[in-house]
Amino acid sequence: MTETGLEDLARTTVCLGVQEDEHWVPKGCGFVVSDGRMLWLVTSAHVLERAGEQPLSAWVAREQGGALFGIGEVLREAGLGWITAAEHALAACVFPLQPEWGLKALPLNQLAPQGSLVPTRRLHAVSFPYGIEGFDPRSAAPILLPGGVCGVDEARGRIYHTVPCLPLNEGTPLLLEADAQGGRRLVLAGVMRSRALPAQPVAAQEIPATLAGFSVGTPVAQLVALLSSEVARAAAERVLAGQQRAGDDA
Repeated sequence: MTETGLEDLARTTVCLGVQEDEHWVPKGCGFVVSDGRMLWLVTSAHVLERAGEQPLSAWVAREQGGALFGIGEVLREAGLGWITAAEHALAACVFPLQPEWGLKALPLNQLAPQGSLVPTRRLHAVSFPYGIEGFDPRSAAPILLPGGVCGVDEARGRIYHTVPCLPLNEGTPLLLEADAQGGRRLVLAGVMRSRALPAQPVAAQEIPATLAGFSVGTPVAQLVALLSSEVARAAAERVLAGQQRAGDDA
C-alpha cells in the first residue's frame, strides 16, 4: 500500500465492541484486508475473548456521526463465524463491506517482505486512544503511533517492538516503513497482540521500567496462513456461492 496519509490508513481500521444495556462498550480494534477475492475483518483473539458470548459490532465513523455494524448478526444469518488461530492470537471473519462506509482495505499482495522485520526498522500502528479522559469511541479519531522493531521470535510467531499498545488496542495493524519510489511506503507487517509482560508474575510496582515500552505483535505471515486455511477457504467459497445465487436471482 502506498502511503497517502493518515486519513486513508485510518479508514482501514475500526473500533470493535459490544452492546451492554444502553451503552456500546469498546473491546478492541480490527482492520480490513483484501486477499483479491474477499474482504476480511482481522482482529486479535483477545478481543473475542473479552467480548465473551456477546456479539461483536464495529463502529464505523463517518463525517456525520457514525453507524454500528452488527458483525455477529450478519455472520449468524450467513451461517458463518470467526476463524481463529489461538496460538497466534489471531481472529478473522468475512466482512461484507458497504461502499457508503468509506472504509478501505489493506491488500495482502503488498506485505512486509520476509526477513524485513529486523531491529532498527521503523514500525507504526493505527491506534485509537481508548481510556483517555473525554474520548468518545463513537467519534473515533485514530492516530498513527511510531516505534521500531526490537526482534522477532519466529518459533513462537511474535514480533517484539516499541509501538505502544494502548488500552483496548489489540487487533490494530502493524505497518512497516519501507522505501519506495517517490517517497516512503507503509506495508502490513503484523497485528498488534498485547503489551509485553514480565516472564514471571510480579507486583506492578516491581515491573522494570524498560519493559513498559515494549509490545508484542503477530507477524503477517501467520495472518496469511490463517486466511489460506481450509476453514477460511470454505467460508470464502460459501460467500461467493451466495453472491452468485443472488446475482442469478436478480
